[in-house]
Amino acid sequence: MGILRYAAKSCHPLAAGLQAAILSSILMASAMADSSNRPQKETELKALILFQIPMLVTWDIKIARRAKEFRFCILQDPHLAAILAKQVAGERHQGRRMTVSLYEELTLDKECRIFYVAHDSAFFENDVDRVSALFDQMNDQGTLIVGSAADLLEKGGHINLQTYRNRIRLSVNRAATKNRHFKMSLRLERIGALRN
Repeated sequence: MGILRYAAKSCHPLAAGLQAAILSSILMASAMADSSNRPQKETELKALILFQIPMLVTWDIKIARRAKEFRFCILQDPHLAAILAKQVAGERHQGRRMTVSLYEELTLDKECRIFYVAHDSAFFENDVDRVSALFDQMNDQGTLIVGSAADLLEKGGHINLQTYRNRIRLSVNRAATKNRHFKMSLRLERIGALRN
């Protein structure tokens, strides 16, 4: 993982192809044959994928300038938050220090650039209207919504990381590619299965 971590540091536009190749390789290599270690490996891979995603998304210049830091907000997954925090320690994206915050509830935070929703977040199934309303507000403020909940894309999320047949699959919400506050690289769209 050292090579992947080193390659992930570059934010230069010419590195986008390399970033896409790395992300694609991570997804292809994500088969989790060892069932005893599967949850740990899956969490580590999702953290690594989350770390790669910002290199393949361009945020509106006003949002980039306004931000004090590049914050990953993780909902109800302390294990993922801890692993990701180690990966981003000392790293910067577009001049902003990368940080990780853990949330117990779905909260609107203007500092979140990427908001991750864990697959087992109970509220996600129980309060559909509130989730949809908050996702709309997050869209309006330029927050990229990533997660592993089964119907994340249908509720307005942007990128879903679901495990299927022991492999992590990345799906991209087609409507999300038209967000006025950020633009996903076409490479990211090609890696993931586009969903309407």
